[in-house]
Amino acid sequence: MEGFLVEVSAGDDLEAEAALQSLLRSRAPVEQVKGALMLLYGLTADAAFSVLRGYSQVYNVKVASIVTAVLEAFQTRSATNVVARAELDRILWDAAQARPGSRLT
Repeated sequence: MEGFLVEVSAGDDLEAEAALQSLLRSRAPVEQVKGALMLLYGLTADAAFSVLRGYSQVYNVKVASIVTAVLEAFQTRSATNVVARAELDRILWDAAQARPGSRLT
């Protein structure tokens, strides 16, 4: 017989929990932008992510970079105005065109 032994200790549980919390924190912004796409375009969650993935593939920009730029654009606009589809289209296009470190206008 052959085999191996895997030690499972409290340290591993803490590392796994930290990794899970990190994943959940990084996922939250994606879910926010997906929610905006779902609301304005009437999409499902999968379709909204497909839109983000499409921008990522066409413009060769990571989804996370697009999401960050979209959220920054939302934060800099007036909170009293409703976001129209055309504005979200422009925000997504600008986000896909932005390079790291540049500000969207």
